[in-house]
Amino acid sequence: NGAAFTNEVGGTFNIATTGGFTLNAISGNNTGSFSNAGTLNKAVAGTRSVTGLTAFNNSGTVSVTSGTLQLDSGGTHSGTFDSAAGASVLLNTGTHDLNAGAAINGLGLFQVGSATVNVNSNLATGSTLALSNGTLQGAGNLTLNGLFNWSGGTIAGTGLLSTTGTTTLSGLNSKTLQRNWSN
Repeated sequence: NGAAFTNEVGGTFNIATTGGFTLNAISGNNTGSFSNAGTLNKAVAGTRSVTGLTAFNNSGTVSVTSGTLQLDSGGTHSGTFDSAAGASVLLNTGTHDLNAGAAINGLGLFQVGSATVNVNSNLATGSTLALSNGTLQGAGNLTLNGLFNWSGGTIAGTGLLSTTGTTTLSGLNSKTLQRNWSN
């Protein structure tokens, strides 16, 4: 119980499996953690889920060059999420804190599923961001210079949301705005 995996600074961890990656999902006791201070690469097609954790923490680089990396737990992030064109990072569930140093890069998609994402410091990205059912909130200013697709969920917090690219509202899911937004 409580298994912890740390990819140290300078370390490289490649997800090259066609299955999911579960850390300590013993009898529903999700108390493990995955801490990435190095480089985590996902370069295989399809969706690969990292599940069974209390936290997935990223202070290094997460690079997705093919398919989707789905994070099914919360975590603290001060590192980089980079997704190539046609690839995506999905914060599916849990509470994710984007702290100072956090970056969202690449031509791919950064998705917020049913997760709560706290933007705790100012963050600007040119990547495509999609909010489908979760909550995007926090005190930090969030500047979206790429596409923003909002199909459901809540945008809240005291920071300013600035969208300078194309914004699309779609779908039947409820959308709640509780934050200042400049488009």
